[in-house]
Amino acid sequence: PVAAVAPGADLPAPCAAVASCGAVASERVRSEAKSPPVVRKPDRLDYSRFRGIGQECRDERMAVGDVTWEELSKEEKAKVWEAEAQMEALLEQKRREEDDWRRQLKEKPADLSWVQGRHFASYEAFCVGRVESTLKRSGTEAFQRGDLHKAQQDWEGGVAMLLALGQLPPEAHTLLCVLRNNLAQLFIKRGEWNRVKELTDKVLDREPSNEKALYRRAQAFFAYSLWDKCEKDLELLLKHHPGNADASLMLQRVQRKLGKDRRQLGGRAVDDIAAGIEELSKDGTVRKLRIEEYGEGDPDEPPRWLKEEWLAEGGREKVVVTCQMIIWSHGGEELYNSKEFRPFPETKQARDELKEYMDMVNFLDQEANKAPRLVGDFYRKVKKRPVRWYLGDPGMYRGFDYAARSMKPGERALFEIDQPALNPSVERFYDKLGF
Repeated sequence: PVAAVAPGADLPAPCAAVASCGAVASERVRSEAKSPPVVRKPDRLDYSRFRGIGQECRDERMAVGDVTWEELSKEEKAKVWEAEAQMEALLEQKRREEDDWRRQLKEKPADLSWVQGRHFASYEAFCVGRVESTLKRSGTEAFQRGDLHKAQQDWEGGVAMLLALGQLPPEAHTLLCVLRNNLAQLFIKRGEWNRVKELTDKVLDREPSNEKALYRRAQAFFAYSLWDKCEKDLELLLKHHPGNADASLMLQRVQRKLGKDRRQLGGRAVDDIAAGIEELSKDGTVRKLRIEEYGEGDPDEPPRWLKEEWLAEGGREKVVVTCQMIIWSHGGEELYNSKEFRPFPETKQARDELKEYMDMVNFLDQEANKAPRLVGDFYRKVKKRPVRWYLGDPGMYRGFDYAARSMKPGERALFEIDQPALNPSVERFYDKLGF
């Protein structure tokens, strides 16, 4: 049935009202309709990899120290207490040392006797006088009584004090050479020949005819069996200081080692033979120019480690050589270095930034009166591994193989290798492999 309802009349609830042609109809709804379930679309992003973040275990927090005292075990607390006790003992020892030092200062005032009666025109001159009268003297006294550690401390302290002046006056350079010569003599007693050469090189850069520096560097070259370099230093020393008997005696020993008597042998000077010039191939494409550092055994004897069966084709035994190698062009450009290489910046932005940095450093060096730096000093160095191959390997350049056969273990030498002993020597082998 349909009933007409006047406007404004109340409709019974619940009901549904439908307006049609200006009439209002109602119908009681006895049951409520249920809404359909909402279907949740799966998320396109995978969040599973974020699970567990922020939920670090105790071991992980322990590694970074993010734990509370209550979380520590009994053994761990004992370790903490032990470390704290050690720290307290160390601090107490430092306090006692400082107290002893302060007491010594009060009991023994500073010795300023070296200042009396002297006039210093500048602060630099005062520092030079102070180093000469205190550190140099105390180091010499320690050296004479055999306390090398104290002598090294005093002399190196004097060198550091002089270098801190920046622009050194002439008297500072002279004292610097004296201290470095003293340190070189100290390291000779210890047998640290690298330090001896390093110190004497610096002295000779400033004073090329310094008698003590030339003799001590010659001693270092003698210890390394670098006979040709040792001979040059001794000859230069005797040229400027002919009365040095020790240098004359050492020069005779070196010349006996080199087998030199200033005669001409076979149309070539003995200098060339002693320098190690040797043809290693019949066609003259591989030459050994110079031995920079002698290896194991007698320098006058040829290498005896190589066995003929290692080079035999089809042999059961092979020998692998390991060496460091640096290759230069005839113009002096470094083409390869087995120890390290300096990668060049790949992008233009990186190259521009490097150039700006180089310009800034060069400007600062000029302001500080320092020597200009080389381009290679600005590139980062990447370490590499040495070269390894077995002797007679057809895939290795013939020139490198011949060079290795002529060397002794530990030797460092300079070779000249022409193109036929390089790429052409391996082309046929790699052509067979299809490369």
